[in-house]
Amino acid sequence: MSSTAPGPNFTHAASPGVVGVVLAAGISSRMGELGPKPLLPLHGQAVLERAVTLLQQAGIGAVLTVLGHRADEIAPLAKRAGARVLLNERYEEGMFSSVLAALRELERWNISPDAAAILPTDCCLVRPAIVRDLLAVHADIPESIIKPSYRGLTGHPVIVPASRFPAVLGHDGREGLRGALAPFPCVEAPVWDRHSTWDMDSPEDYARAQRAARRLHSPTAAECFALLEDVRRLPPQAVAHGAAVARVAQLLACRINSVSDASSRSDLPNALDVDLVTAAGLLHDIAKGAPDHEHEGGRVLRALGLPEVAAVAETHRDFSLEADEPVTESAVVYLADKLVYGPRLVTVEERFAQKIECFAENPAEVDAIRGRRSRALAMHERIAAIIGEPPYDYARRELMDAQGLVRWSLRNMDAIPC
Repeated sequence: MSSTAPGPNFTHAASPGVVGVVLAAGISSRMGELGPKPLLPLHGQAVLERAVTLLQQAGIGAVLTVLGHRADEIAPLAKRAGARVLLNERYEEGMFSSVLAALRELERWNISPDAAAILPTDCCLVRPAIVRDLLAVHADIPESIIKPSYRGLTGHPVIVPASRFPAVLGHDGREGLRGALAPFPCVEAPVWDRHSTWDMDSPEDYARAQRAARRLHSPTAAECFALLEDVRRLPPQAVAHGAAVARVAQLLACRINSVSDASSRSDLPNALDVDLVTAAGLLHDIAKGAPDHEHEGGRVLRALGLPEVAAVAETHRDFSLEADEPVTESAVVYLADKLVYGPRLVTVEERFAQKIECFAENPAEVDAIRGRRSRALAMHERIAAIIGEPPYDYARRELMDAQGLVRWSLRNMDAIPC
C-alpha cells in the first residue's frame, strides 16, 4: 500500500482551512481478540468511520486518515467515509510517528492548510458541535494551539496551526505531540462533551463506548452542568433551579414508568426516557434572560446537536395535551417546572401567585397567567390520575427538606438512578 499523492485538487486558490487528521495506525494490543479499534462496530458505523464523519459534520472538508497496522483492511472504511489515506510505515514507533507522517504529507499539498485538527480514532464519540466550537476559537486566535477542556481535563481534537508544523516536525519526540507543542501559546476551550477526554484502549472501554453511543442524543447530568457552568456561564441560581426541576421531573418520570410497567391499562403512556427528562430539566432555562427564552433555548440546543432535548425543553413555559394524547417527556418537564420556584418545591398555585402579584397592574398579562395556571393545574391532575396521588404531594414526600429545597444533587452524576 502506498502513500497518498501530493495533495487534493482544489478548484480555487484559497486555503482548505482546517484539515482533519485521524490517527488510526496503532496495533490496539490491549483490545485482545476484539481486533483493531478502527474496525470495531459502534452503533451503526465502524469506529474509524465515526471519527471521519464527525469531523466532516463539523464543517471540515478534507480529512486525512493515517493508517499502519492492518492498513489494507482499514483503508476501504476511510475511503468509503470520504477521507484520504496515508500509510505510516513507522507506526510501531507510536502515535507521534503518525502525527509526523500526517504533517509531512500536509506540507506536500499544493495548497497548504491553515491548521490541522488532530483526532485519535478512538475519540470517535465527540459531538460535531464541540469541533465547531473549537474551530470558532481557532478562527479568532489562529496562531494558538486549541485544546478542548472538559471539567478541567484536556482532550481531543487538538487544533494545531500550520505555523507550528515545522516545530512539531523538528521535535525530538519526548512526550510526543504534547511535548512538541509545549513552548507555544495554547488555549484550553471549555467544552461540555465528556467524550473529548475518552480513550478506548480495552474491551471494558469499548463496552462503555457502546453504551454511550446509544445515548448521545441526551447528555449526562455532568455534561449538562459543564454546559451550563463552564460554557454558557449561567449564574448559580439558574443552575440550581434547573437541577431542582430535573430532579422533580426525573422522580415523576420514574414513577410513571413504574406504574405503566405494573399495569395493563391501555391509556397509560409508553416508557418515558428518564435520561432525556433529566437533561431537558437541567437545560430548560439555558437561554434564560433572552427574549422568548424557551424558544431561544430550543434553538441553542439544536445548534448543539441536541434536537430531542430541545423539543422537550422548549415547551416548559406553556404546554397542554389533548385528552387522547399520552403523557410525554415534555409534559413531565413542563409540570416539574411549575412545581419548582428557584430551588424550592412549591404548589402550582404558589408558583403562579407570585407572577400574578408581579403583573397585578397589567390585566391582560394577568389573564394570560391565569390561563397558563389553568393548563398547569390540568396537567397536575392528569399526572395525578396516573401515579395515584397529586404530583406535588409525591415529590414533597420524596424530595423536599425542611427548608422546602429539593433534595439530592445531580452534580457530577453520570448514572441517574430512579
